[in-house]
Amino acid sequence: MDATERRITPDDLRALISRAESMMADIHLWELQPREFLQIRDQIEDTFDNLADRGIDVRPERNRMRPIDIAIKGRGRDIIRGLARQGSIAGLRGQLKPSQSHWWWYLDLILQQEGRRRLLRTLRIMSVVLLIMLSGILILGRIGRKSAAYNAHIRGAQDLHREGKLEEALAELEKARQVDPDDPASYLLEGVILGDIEGREAEQKQAFEKAKGQYKEASEFYVTLAAVYWQVQKLDLALESAKEALEMSPKSATAHFVLGNIYASQGDKEKAIEEMQLAVQLSEDNPQIQVVAKIRLAELQGLPVGP
Repeated sequence: MDATERRITPDDLRALISRAESMMADIHLWELQPREFLQIRDQIEDTFDNLADRGIDVRPERNRMRPIDIAIKGRGRDIIRGLARQGSIAGLRGQLKPSQSHWWWYLDLILQQEGRRRLLRTLRIMSVVLLIMLSGILILGRIGRKSAAYNAHIRGAQDLHREGKLEEALAELEKARQVDPDDPASYLLEGVILGDIEGREAEQKQAFEKAKGQYKEASEFYVTLAAVYWQVQKLDLALESAKEALEMSPKSATAHFVLGNIYASQGDKEKAIEEMQLAVQLSEDNPQIQVVAKIRLAELQGLPVGP
């Protein structure tokens, strides 16, 4: 706006905001007049700058603009489509050369950035959920193999352990053993919980020995133990168990996947990526691990790709 003819006043600013509010009442605005509206928004911002540079308080008017700016961001895709009838938003931006502070001319870039952030957030949530699910599968064995009562007692013991109710958790595991005395999960979890109780080391060792004896391979015991320790954030013990599993079974995709997540929790991104890449390479015959490993790898590398 040319300020040489007369001095701009707060009333000029209020009139421009009123004009923008009036335009927004038109349901066809984004379809028919998006460019004109954004140019009004340019004038409003220039007027804000002019008044602020002269020490005039424009905070009430800034507050009045907030709903308008929220609407602009919320209707970003509609605005971009409307502008396409007058040339692309990128083309108009090239012609007008707006300042970066006039963010409404950069809606396409903002939406791309937000899309990437949403995808990365989704990948992050998915990777954690999938690892927790995998830990549950490792503990409970094949889905559907155990009774609902047994699974409920195991999960109940895990919940009680996380809440610090250690004796109650042990009691829940005893109930699980009444349903199935031969499954290793109850003994493995008992060993983990006993490790949190001072003076119960001998019982912990005995519980782990019982669990280990019921797995077909000792490496399965250690990788499951590593996943459980990871869940309760005992990362040093988780790391030790995962490495033990890999010493026994170097090509275990599950062990590499669990180890990668442990490294990620410790903040060692380079090692985490390395282990996740190995998990992907070694899991061709294990689609369940391959899917979660690819998702986790993408998240660690910051790549907007799916599994």
